[in-house]
Amino acid sequence: MNEWHSAKELAGLPGIPGTERGVQIKAQQKSWQSRPRAGRGGGREYHISALPEATRIALLEREAGIAAPDEAALQEYLTSRRITLSPAELADPRVQAKLNVARAINLCPAYKGREKLIAALAAQHSVSSVTIRRWKDDVEKMYTKVTPRVKLGDEKIELPRSHAFTPQALAFGLSTYANNMRSGMRAAYRAMESQASSQNWKVGDYVSFTRLVGKIPEAIWIYIEKGATGFELACVPKIIRQWTAIPVQSVLCGDQKIFDYEVYDPVLERIIVPNGYLWMDCASRMITGCWVELGHYNSNTVCASAREAFRYGYPDEFFTDNGKPELSRQFTHMRHALSGVSVAGDYMAMAEKYGDMYDCLEVEHRKAPVKKPWTKPIENVMNIFDRLLAEEFLGGYRKRNNDAWVNEVNRQRLMRDRKIALAPASRQASRADARGLMVAEQFIQIVYSAVEKHNKNQKQLKEGGAIVPFDFFRDGWLREKRYVLDDKLLDYLCMPCVEVTPRQGTVHFKARSNDYRGYSAPALITTREKVRVSYNPYDRDAVAVITDIKSCKLIGDGIAEPNHAHNPYDQPGLAAKMKRKAELMKWASKQAKRLKEGFD
Repeated sequence: MNEWHSAKELAGLPGIPGTERGVQIKAQQKSWQSRPRAGRGGGREYHISALPEATRIALLEREAGIAAPDEAALQEYLTSRRITLSPAELADPRVQAKLNVARAINLCPAYKGREKLIAALAAQHSVSSVTIRRWKDDVEKMYTKVTPRVKLGDEKIELPRSHAFTPQALAFGLSTYANNMRSGMRAAYRAMESQASSQNWKVGDYVSFTRLVGKIPEAIWIYIEKGATGFELACVPKIIRQWTAIPVQSVLCGDQKIFDYEVYDPVLERIIVPNGYLWMDCASRMITGCWVELGHYNSNTVCASAREAFRYGYPDEFFTDNGKPELSRQFTHMRHALSGVSVAGDYMAMAEKYGDMYDCLEVEHRKAPVKKPWTKPIENVMNIFDRLLAEEFLGGYRKRNNDAWVNEVNRQRLMRDRKIALAPASRQASRADARGLMVAEQFIQIVYSAVEKHNKNQKQLKEGGAIVPFDFFRDGWLREKRYVLDDKLLDYLCMPCVEVTPRQGTVHFKARSNDYRGYSAPALITTREKVRVSYNPYDRDAVAVITDIKSCKLIGDGIAEPNHAHNPYDQPGLAAKMKRKAELMKWASKQAKRLKEGFD
């Protein structure tokens, strides 16, 4: 316990004047017991017994704060400051001294002689006042600081520092904006102001709020607004592959196409949304297979398009979306056949009986990662294809646009085109500026013309350089030719098939709903076992290919002529639809053959 105190130490204490000179005058008036002060500066020191009672109590309280706390008080201090120390650190005398100093300073209010306390602590530990302050800063660095965080979407991020907003208000405003970005930042700011008035939060102006929103990483807002797919498209670096280094026709990449146009069929008087499927050679970017379906695409659309792509030779690998195997049975049959593996019946039943044969197939099947279809190289070609169609300014455009005004204009034009298509011919002639909907045959021809234009236009490559897809493919195809398949083999590989037992040289089966087929061949007269029949689902007048199930060899010459029995359940309307569809698909087949001109 220090019994002697200088005038500087006593100034400002209860019952003592606030200045050193005032203390000295009062000491002379009261005749306090004093002695000369040792050390630099000189002066006098006064004994504690001569001081007023309030002053002595204040000195005792100050000394109590300087004294080392007991174990319970120290643990309470560490817990309140969220300080975690190991037993070895707690036993370190220097760490104990720092904790003692920091605790004493924190217990002393700044306006009640904190500077004098720092001087007393410096004298107690025989260090300077600067060192005492440094010790206090060292202890503050041990604090486990709690940074306010807010959940935006699926991520928790730190709140930007702001003096104009309390953390609760800023967290509320950012969360409101993240939950409804379409309403905008001003709506979120108004909601925050309304909530702050009831919660007594501090809220800055709107400009400050927009600046704080801008401090949040842009990737967070992209993820919230566009989801995981949009985030990867916008933020994840793209992997550029040098596809031109591989042989042409070795890797075929396919994808479905839902066209952004409505088409009118004047025969059936109905509006159609056409679909399609495209196969592209990855090396040259040439579209080698294209098939248009006047309706929703299906497995037959995929295989009909592949049939056109295989006219240049069989591929080594397919590249498609990541789909379920049970939903692509026909494609799997085609892949097995290309690899020379005979598959009798359902391939899934074969897998259960003989094991999975995927690894041994020569023709590989590469799939895009789940929910990442943009990794396929054909995606960029699809965008080019859309631009080629848009340059034609075709009627019936139906694609939605993010801009509300543009979307409304497109909708009004589509409604006008529909009315024009359904109007009498006399009314159509009076509207010279009207485009109307395209006729089905016209649209099919335009699609294949766009494919030709894409194949013969120069393209800039991301890996560097420029190529013309048609020329690049033709040069590579002539340099390294592949086995070319004839129509009979293409039908066997790509067309859907059934296994039926012939009766009197004829096979009868139901191809699809309300589509009953029959095919006859002299070689079937002596056949009593099931045969495999590969048929064209789009052309009832085309021949079918018949093969033996076990040996996969052609039966006779392998050709069965159509011999369709009349179905008593056919209605005139249904028959007209089937006839019209067959006519359009023949037209599509004729247009598809244009793509191979120059290779025969």
